[in-house]
Amino acid sequence: MLFTVFQIPASAITETCIHGNRTFNDKQLTGGVGQYGDFRRYYYLVNVTGNDASPIEIAVGNWVNTTDNPGVTTSISIRETTTQSNSSFDVYNKAFSGGITGQTEFWTYSNKIDDPSASNWGWTKIFIDCSNKFFILFRF
Repeated sequence: MLFTVFQIPASAITETCIHGNRTFNDKQLTGGVGQYGDFRRYYYLVNVTGNDASPIEIAVGNWVNTTDNPGVTTSISIRETTTQSNSSFDVYNKAFSGGITGQTEFWTYSNKIDDPSASNWGWTKIFIDCSNKFFILFRF
């Protein structure tokens, strides 16, 4: 399960790699997404509280725990942090219009990367409209 939500449709991403997956031309978070036993990555919630946090926590859990579905065991290690400077991705609650549910920005230090298929990135900002009807469907 891919955690990030993009403003462009996934079908618009045309870069494919030798493994046949759409992966931004094999560009990635610098250093990867963490490995059990070596290091862990962290996410930080900005203006996301209560019931709005639950779908995000579930999505991260599904991304990390993939052995049952899709049947591939990963070594990803991601946890929530209460210290924003420790995070690899920050999740913001942001209202959108026009049917947009979310948007992701890619950053290297203080520089925003406009094309994630052109270079690796150091961290991301993920904006999710927690009031959007599609987001609300995932609440328990």
